[in-house]
Formats: sequence, structure tokens, C-alpha cells
Amino acid sequence: MQTSNIFETLCANYSHHPNYTMSKITKPKSALKGSKSDKKQVKMAAEAAEKIVAEKPVEETPADLSKTIVSTSSSTSSVDPAFRIVTGSYEHNLFCVSLLLGTSPVFSPIFHFTPHIQSIKCLATSGRYLVSGSADENIRIYDLQKRKELGTLTHHSGTITALEFYKRKWLLTAGEDGKIFVLRTKDWEVLAELKGHARAAVGKAKVGVVDISVHPTGRLALSVGQDRKLILWNLMTAKKASVMACYPDVLKVAWNLAGDRYAVTYTTSISFFSPETGKLIGAIRSPKDGLYHSEYVSIDGKEYFAFSNSRGVIRFVDTNEFEGKTNDTKNEFKTEDEDIDTISFKVQPHATRVKDFSFLIPDNVPEADRHVYMTSVSTDSKLVITDMNTRETVGAYNTGDRLNCCVMVQEDVEMEIKKALPIPESDHDMSASESEVEMPQPSKKQQKKAAKAARKNKKVKVTIEKDN
Repeated sequence: MQTSNIFETLCANYSHHPNYTMSKITKPKSALKGSKSDKKQVKMAAEAAEKIVAEKPVEETPADLSKTIVSTSSSTSSVDPAFRIVTGSYEHNLFCVSLLLGTSPVFSPIFHFTPHIQSIKCLATSGRYLVSGSADENIRIYDLQKRKELGTLTHHSGTITALEFYKRKWLLTAGEDGKIFVLRTKDWEVLAELKGHARAAVGKAKVGVVDISVHPTGRLALSVGQDRKLILWNLMTAKKASVMACYPDVLKVAWNLAGDRYAVTYTTSISFFSPETGKLIGAIRSPKDGLYHSEYVSIDGKEYFAFSNSRGVIRFVDTNEFEGKTNDTKNEFKTEDEDIDTISFKVQPHATRVKDFSFLIPDNVPEADRHVYMTSVSTDSKLVITDMNTRETVGAYNTGDRLNCCVMVQEDVEMEIKKALPIPESDHDMSASESEVEMPQPSKKQQKKAAKAARKNKKVKVTIEKDN
């Protein structure tokens, strides 16, 4: 199968044009009837009343006052940020909660169920779709707009270790079977299989793929495995572009937001590389604290590399400080030294190891008031929300499960489907190839089906003639 068109440049402009309707003000018809002289007297009385109104302002009626209050509040009041958080746990549970940030955080559980028979290892979301990977070798697909499961992917024969979407149209999956698959989200068909990592033999230590990261252009991808390989993939040809060596305790790999450098995270260290030269441009050592999750994020227009450790600390490093250094300079920092504080800051949302964290900018608030929010999860059963612009904790929720992974989605993920389909569809609809924006008009097939059912249920009128 040709894969030259696997990752095309997708440029879609979404514009929402709200419709405003104005009710017409009509004058009530006069109920006065009589002679011309009566009408003349009524006209003179009306003119006298208008003069009085012109001299003295008319006080607003309660109805008019209510209209004024509504129009003022809609134009000047601020909107509280709102978003949703989905977590996966060691107890096989998938949990979603909605958070409204006002004077005090308000958590509203959305769903909580057990889709897997073993612990959930990873989550990924893009638009309306949510996928979960587990140690039971299955990947579950969910439609967040309809709150229903679309199906299960069973193409892996090992624990699912990494899931990553690209541009809402493609999904990359990796597992301990040493395989990486590229799927199309329209019909969830496997378009390519990337082979390059080793699979664990029976009775030996686990290997396989540990993590994957897609380049911002969608043409390249990085993968790391416990087989001591770091592979650069050409996704246009589905073949290896280069292979580098890495340590077996590798945990994460990530491209930065511009795609001009990448980071490899190990259990006690992080290495930063330039893809153009392949040389090491910086390193961070953490000999006393084990590392867990790491990724790049932009805060206030500045790029940081965030990583968590076993003490519940999440540190944000400005990787631009690594640039411009000569090869003679030892560009290495330790988390225990004070030197790293000159290029980073940290927050501590938990007291124990932070297994995962995710970032989101809520789009339900004006652009000038938007902040970056971070959700972090730990095995202490708590998910903690931090405002990264103020670096303060704004909310915490105890799920009762040992959390392993998390993702964040916009609060209005269900709003489009609710507006388009006021009448819910059948729960047995498992279609996975629906468009991103649902149309309110029924299809021709549905119209024919409804007409057929109407004809079938139509009652036949029977008349009985009486004998004279």
C-alpha cells in the first residue's frame, strides 16, 4: 500500500457565524370604535399625553429593566473558563469530569466506567475522538460528542504504550510488540505498519516501543524502545530514515513546537538534540529523583520543556538557554543544583510521583483572558489543575482510583451535536466515519425509511354498510 499521502498538509479554517434574530415590534390594533368625533377626541388626548411624556422622562417598567440588565451582562460580564478532564487508572477505569473555574471550582462528573480488563496505559484525544490503550492489548475508540463507544482496535499483540493523533485525521499507535501502526480516523483502517523495533521474547525482559512523537509537519516521527534504538521515520514512505543508539531505560521522546530540536527522557536524565546536526545541545541530570512524564509547552509565548519526578514536582525548563553554547562548554544541569533555577521554574501539585500531565487553553473565554491550564495526575488518586500563567493551583479532585494518564478537552465538545440533533439518535449507531460537523437534516435514506414506516403503520378505514 502506498503511503505517500499518509500525512498531507491539512489547512482547515473553521469559522462560526452566530445567527442573531430580532423580534419585530408591532403596534397593537386599536379596539376603539365609534363616530368621527370620538376618534378626534381620542387623537387630541393622545397628543396631550405625548407632551407630558416629553417634559418628564418615563420610568422603565420591570420588563424594560430586565431587558436592560440582560443586554448589559451579556456585553460586560466575564466568562469563567471551563473544560473537561479524562483520566485512565490502574483499576481499568475511564473517568471524565467537567470543571468550571469561577470564584470556586465546580466539578461535575460526566462518565465513569470500566472499558478494559487491565490497567489503562495511555490516552489520546483529537476533536470528537478519544482513544485509550491498555495492557489488555486493545485500543478503545469513543465519540465524545455522542458519549458512545465506536469500537475496538486489536491490531497489536502486546501492551499499548503510546497513542498520538495528527491533525484529527491520523492516529499512530505503538506497543510492546515492537510495531507502530498508522491509521486513518475516517474508517480506522491501518494504512501503514512501521517495523524497526524488537519484540520481547518469552521469559525475557520487555522491549518493544516505549514512546512515539510526530513532527509538527506530519512528515517525520521519532520512536524509542527498550531495545536501545531511537528511530527517525519518514512517514511519506513508511520507512526508516535513520537509527541512533539510546539507553534501555528510555521513557519519552518529544519534538519541540517548532520541530527544530527533540528531547529524550530517561529515568534519571534528559538529553536535548538538534535534528540537523544530530549533536547533543544540552542535558539535565536527576540522580536522586526518578523522572516520569515530559513534553513541550508554550506559556506566554515562551517555549518550555516540562518534566515530572517522583517527589510530585513538575519543572519547566527554558531550552532556548541551551542555544549558542560552544562544544567546549559543559551544558549540563542537575535538578539538585541552584544553577537550573536560572533557566527554569517549578510547581509541586502532588506529594508523590506525577505519572502524567496535560495542557489546554480553554476557548470559551475571550482571547485576551485565556490562560494555559495544566492537569496532573498521580497514584494518590488526585487530579490537580494549575494555572500556568499565575503558577497557582486552582482546583483538585479525588477520583478514588490510582491514576496513570490524563488528557484535557474543550467543554463544548458536545455542543455542536446537541444543537444539530435535538432528538438523540439510537444507541445502536456505531458508525465511525461521520463528518466532524453533523447536519440537522436527515439523510435521504432516513427519509425513505421513515416514509416506509409511516405507510406500514397507516390505518385502513373500513366502512360497514347496514342492511335495510
